[in-house]
Amino acid sequence: MIINLFFEFVCLSCLTIIVVQCRATHPVPPRLIMLFTLSRHGDRTPINVIHGDPYTKHWTSGYAQLTVTGAAQLVELGQFVRNRYGAFIPPTYHKDKCFFRSSGTHRTLMSASSFIRGLYHSEQEKSDYVPPPVFSTSENEDHLLKMSQNCPAYRDTVHTLMSTDQVSKKVASFANTLKVLQVEFPQMYKLPPDSMNLLRPSWEICDHVSIWIRHKLPNRPTWLTERVVSDCHDLITYKMSTFYSTLNLRRFRGGPLAAHLVRLLRIRANAELDPDVTLPNPLPEPLGLDLMEPVNQKMLLVSYFAHDSTLSALMSHFGIFNKQIPPLASCLLVELHRVSQPADQPFEEFFVRFAYRNFTGLDLPVSERQKKKPILLWPPACGPKDLAVEQDYLCSLTVLESTIRGTYLLKSQPEQCYSHTDSDKVMELLITPDCTMHLFVLIIILVQVFLIFCLFHRLRRSGCKLRTVHVRTAIGPVHSHRISHAH
Repeated sequence: MIINLFFEFVCLSCLTIIVVQCRATHPVPPRLIMLFTLSRHGDRTPINVIHGDPYTKHWTSGYAQLTVTGAAQLVELGQFVRNRYGAFIPPTYHKDKCFFRSSGTHRTLMSASSFIRGLYHSEQEKSDYVPPPVFSTSENEDHLLKMSQNCPAYRDTVHTLMSTDQVSKKVASFANTLKVLQVEFPQMYKLPPDSMNLLRPSWEICDHVSIWIRHKLPNRPTWLTERVVSDCHDLITYKMSTFYSTLNLRRFRGGPLAAHLVRLLRIRANAELDPDVTLPNPLPEPLGLDLMEPVNQKMLLVSYFAHDSTLSALMSHFGIFNKQIPPLASCLLVELHRVSQPADQPFEEFFVRFAYRNFTGLDLPVSERQKKKPILLWPPACGPKDLAVEQDYLCSLTVLESTIRGTYLLKSQPEQCYSHTDSDKVMELLITPDCTMHLFVLIIILVQVFLIFCLFHRLRRSGCKLRTVHVRTAIGPVHSHRISHAH
């Protein structure tokens, strides 16, 4: 009997190998059914005003605004997507085929409009062209695209990380540049010099420095040496690689967006299947507003526009981040493919391919950049690296779902963003505007009672006769008190 079982096992193994070889020899070409893009905005002016900026008059459009160069970068990106996916994306906009979403900042909204201009460039020449809508939500409510959205639990986790010896040693490696910045911008370093209080203002200053260099502004300050420029670049890079470096950090930042993306892919995949059969359930909803809910499930193009931190957080969660600042107008392209097979050969039908266009800053003509192919990325969860080439970088959607599940904050758990113990924040929650008003009224009443008591006590000691009069308080009903009556 054992021999028979062994023989059956060998036969079954051989059959399996033959089937696998047949599939490899005669692959069914994958069919693209959806494209998701996440793009960083284009070139911009500095985010914050800093005292001592020698170029304040240069920012004529205001701070944190998209520049003319930035708009051109997104037009170019739109043209790139059109050229690469021209046979897939409809030549004209249709609300059930394409969806555009941006974070709630001027620079990303303007970037989205510029991208659309490049994507539908030929259509704009027509007199009846109507620009597609760009959806957005308040920065204070955007847990998906705005990584600076208020989440005290994430902030506390970052502060804990910044208190480690490892970070202290890294900060020490920038000691010379930090000293220069402290001398030139002393008003920005007024807090105790721990790692976070040294890094935060330095990041703000270095943001300005990177823009001064990128715009090739004249009359460079004498303190702005090549060493300072290099260290500033490394400081900002360190920020991007650190803020999403642990699973706990990514649970708040990057995790919700990764889950949102995988949900979109699963919903789109299910729309391809027979509705009469049991369909795989999408992941539980992540924290954040899903503006896609009222949109057609057979969407072809979903384009989001956000920030370098958004790209860093999302790619970190998938394990495909190169720990370098995403360039201006860089773009993560996520393709959903279907590989159809006969019903008697059931296996995974839906696959995901990640590609990264991050060569915006290369000193090449536009025509050369348009020909350049994006870099294909392979999440570690999808298998060994050699499998990526074998599978043409197509990763199982089911595998991605299993990897993301349980690694992000759910829509039903917003309170976990506020589960911290800072005393100042606790008082913020306890002392509401209504509570403050009630406290103010109570203080007035107590002061009045105290003054009346003192007056009453003094008159009794002086032997004056008392009679009852009515006194109206400043806050309400009439009260009766006894005071002296002069003869």
